[in-house]
Amino acid sequence: MINTESHSSSKRSPEQGQLDDREVIQEFAAGIVSGQPKMVCNRNLKVDVVFREAQLLAQREGIIARVNLESPQACLDVREKSPYMGLIQEALIPYDIFLMGKSSVPGFARFEYRTVPDGYVAQYTEAGILWKDRWRQGKRRPVNTLGAMSGVDAMILHRGTWYPIQSVSAANGFVVIRTLGHEATLSAADFVLWLKKEDGRSGSDAASSHEIGERMSTVANSPTQVLPPAPKESPHPAPISPVSPEPKAEDVQHDDESTVLQFVPRQDVPDLPEDSQVFVRDRSEFQDITTFEGTPMNDPNGDARALQTPTYQAPQPDYGYDPENSGVFNMDANAQMALTYLQSSLAYLLQVENKSPQVHQAIRATSMAIQNLLTILNS
Repeated sequence: MINTESHSSSKRSPEQGQLDDREVIQEFAAGIVSGQPKMVCNRNLKVDVVFREAQLLAQREGIIARVNLESPQACLDVREKSPYMGLIQEALIPYDIFLMGKSSVPGFARFEYRTVPDGYVAQYTEAGILWKDRWRQGKRRPVNTLGAMSGVDAMILHRGTWYPIQSVSAANGFVVIRTLGHEATLSAADFVLWLKKEDGRSGSDAASSHEIGERMSTVANSPTQVLPPAPKESPHPAPISPVSPEPKAEDVQHDDESTVLQFVPRQDVPDLPEDSQVFVRDRSEFQDITTFEGTPMNDPNGDARALQTPTYQAPQPDYGYDPENSGVFNMDANAQMALTYLQSSLAYLLQVENKSPQVHQAIRATSMAIQNLLTILNS
């Protein structure tokens, strides 16, 4: 059986007032794990027991979740297209009951108990939160083809088995999660179940866990911030005030108190020694030069003048340009990830923005420009 000592429900009882939908689902989850479900209900949901089968019923959908109480481990069937699917999944995660796939009952999904490895915490967040967490952890190590578990600090559930996450990338509003022999592409707003390794460090260096059901919009330190518009300039600008404060009345000196400075005679500069004087070189060494026809712009008679230029070419600065290695460009990984995150943020903004088509067109154009820039830099 599932250990329920650390998952005891601390919610208020039904006698203290009507429960909301989330609390009814949490009572249902605690009841099926303990084997003694409570008969709770509100205007939308109801918990009922029929022939040792606990059922969660909705007013409009009927049965949305069912479980056999005589089963040694809690195994639920939950209606896939129910609007309460997300709340049910969030309520079952603290009891290590996770989504396994489709059920044998048509239209239902299967939830089963799975053991979480020691030292890991289950996370249920949007895929964008997973990508941002992996970005912070700096998971850019080479792929471990031997399957060693040392150093694995994030895993994902696939076909009932926990697989180490090898890499997480984001582009165009989608998140790609890669494991050994598997790759999943999700929208940045899709929820995903994953494990995060607990960090024994304390203080600011400790790796913080995320709340169950955390979304990108709820992250406090989001890198994308909307700045307030700048105030409009007045057509009549105000006069510029002096920077320094005005002198006090007692500090102002009158004409009769002015000080006359003493005259200091100018000293003669001594002659420079002969060694330090300018040496005029012989002009004969500049005879081997070529001439070309100049412009008459400075000639009062309009005749072209021959301007003398040396035969050698002056060296031009190259500004670090190497013709042999001009096609090689090593981009900083942090800059590349910042551009990718900016592109995914634009894609998320495109989904939630309900303004004019011109705004959507500008967002798409900016996203395509970032994609072209990443393609050029990575080529």
